[in-house]
Amino acid sequence: MDKFFPFKKRFIHSYPVSRVHKSATLDWKAKVVCANCNNTWMSKIESKYAEPAMTPLILGHTGIPIAQSQADAIGRFAFKTAVVLDHLSRVRQPFFPRSIRHGFKNHPHAIPASVRMWLAGFARFEGGNSKTVYHEGELPTGQVVEFYVCTYSVGHLSFQVVSMKSPFAPHMVFRPRDERFEFLAVPFWPWIPSGVVWPPARVLETAADFDAFADRWRNLFIRPVE
Repeated sequence: MDKFFPFKKRFIHSYPVSRVHKSATLDWKAKVVCANCNNTWMSKIESKYAEPAMTPLILGHTGIPIAQSQADAIGRFAFKTAVVLDHLSRVRQPFFPRSIRHGFKNHPHAIPASVRMWLAGFARFEGGNSKTVYHEGELPTGQVVEFYVCTYSVGHLSFQVVSMKSPFAPHMVFRPRDERFEFLAVPFWPWIPSGVVWPPARVLETAADFDAFADRWRNLFIRPVE
């Protein structure tokens, strides 16, 4: 995505406190991914799937119906991005274990069932933002639950990847109690509602909106699947 945005990007990693750095390139790739992976299967995800699916959304084109195949393509790139950014944290173990990472490498559809993703529009033509946040809590049953939230924006497009780690994850429904973004966040993984047309009627306006969107999972509503 660097060819669209040769200027500064902003990266925020929150664990246990926020750290911010800026860069002219998405140079986190080279630091955590081997050259072979970066130039083969990961490059294919970006060039074959992500760029055709995401470019018109990034550039702010309007009236674009988003089919499930397009959502799937964005989902592959979004999950890959979430895994790579997770590895930027040097003070904790990666959220996604090796088995999941290698499974995704071999089968790009093999995204864990506990992962959910949302799209949001961005009014400003942003060069790039990313914010990764880790949350830990306890279910009413006493079981510990962990969340990893990766929020990323480029141009007029933002996406958010949320993963829950708990023995009961496949049997739980979760949503943020902060409902300010419910009408601008479009769910697209594991499926996208029919009839979604880009851009949404409401979009993120500022970098502060982006940060609030990334932090919306700090207070959760969780219930069992009915």
